[in-house]
Amino acid sequence: MIDLTQDWKDLEKSVVVTKDGWRLKFLPFSVADGPLAIAVDEDERHHLLIPIRSASSGRRDGTVLSCWAHKLFVENVEGQPVSELFLDIWCENTFLNRQFDYVVDSVIDVCRDKVEAEFVARAEVARWRRLFAQTSLDRELSFKDKLALFGELKTYQTLQQTLEEFDPLWWTGPNQATHDFELPTFHIEVKSVTGNSKSITVHSLEQLDESQDAPLYLVLQTIEPDANGCSLGELLSELLDSCPHRQDLIDLAATAGIRFTDDSERFSLLESNIVQIDEEFPRIIASTLTNEARVAINRLKYEILIGSFKDSMVKFESAPSNNGVI
Repeated sequence: MIDLTQDWKDLEKSVVVTKDGWRLKFLPFSVADGPLAIAVDEDERHHLLIPIRSASSGRRDGTVLSCWAHKLFVENVEGQPVSELFLDIWCENTFLNRQFDYVVDSVIDVCRDKVEAEFVARAEVARWRRLFAQTSLDRELSFKDKLALFGELKTYQTLQQTLEEFDPLWWTGPNQATHDFELPTFHIEVKSVTGNSKSITVHSLEQLDESQDAPLYLVLQTIEPDANGCSLGELLSELLDSCPHRQDLIDLAATAGIRFTDDSERFSLLESNIVQIDEEFPRIIASTLTNEARVAINRLKYEILIGSFKDSMVKFESAPSNNGVI
């Protein structure tokens, strides 16, 4: 990832401004129509400026994460102010400036040396826009939703840190797969609970059943609301910092309903444990039912007391090995 930290600091201290009142700095990256630039406007919002010859649209796209083609006065090589047309990409909320750097990095990566940079940049910004939206496009996440997602992201973090080539697409929960994580050699179902929880809830016959001949593990994440803790967006930012396949993680997080702007709930992880789901584990699956029951039961939801399996759990500090053994 391109580190723009010093570049933004240089602009914050800069007294050189454009005719429009912006502090601007050109970057060592170019598209067909010239070098890219970053800028800070009079309201301290961060901008990425992509030079273009003509604009495909004069409309402003987006609200929190926006792009708009317009002219700015900048200095040419002779130091004279000239009017240049840029595709301006910026974030309205200054508290998201750090997250905006991910957008800048991705846009530079896909636009570098491109002739049709405007179209490529607009498409890339659109991929990020859901993460910057004020609310989910589908529905608001409940407290339980956020608790569950925090547990899944913490599981993701452990797997990413302990597996050499972790693929974000193994996080299958956002796409409503049978299990929350489906790796080639083992699967994981994540249950997130608070410290005073006595049970976990199972939502189907399949949720604690092995599939694709892969060993299945249950990860129990014990989490507490904490005003000084971490929001979903902040935890996602930590993962993006160390993720080599950032675009896949962006799409999955957006599908799950995570938003950078939502910090209404903050959490701390108290404990993380794992246990293999085997024949000794207390569960209801299709093979435990009679043929008549399998035909008759359409939907099943039940609870399992944590005390019934807690003694079999071990600390979840690393991923199971490739053969599915902790």
